[in-house]
Amino acid sequence: MKGLLEVAYGTTNLKTGLRPLDLRITNFEDLAEIGLPQATRFDLDRTIELPWCKEFFAPYKGYSTILVGKLNTKQKLRLQAIRQRRIKAGRK
Repeated sequence: MKGLLEVAYGTTNLKTGLRPLDLRITNFEDLAEIGLPQATRFDLDRTIELPWCKEFFAPYKGYSTILVGKLNTKQKLRLQAIRQRRIKAGRK
């Protein structure tokens, strides 16, 4: 097996104020750079590890790559900070 990838559920239901330990991307410039069409909340309570293989990761029909977008440096740092807060709060 080549490895595992942790995947988080993304939704446009931001639940602002109700889910402080999720990653929200709402800044217009970040959305454009990352490749998200609208503000998105990644539910970090709903993650799953999947093996890196074609069964789970294959391009959509008509596309040549599975990559739709990726977190920029700013959002990667935010995610790391949120993960640390989750650990301190006793959550994964």
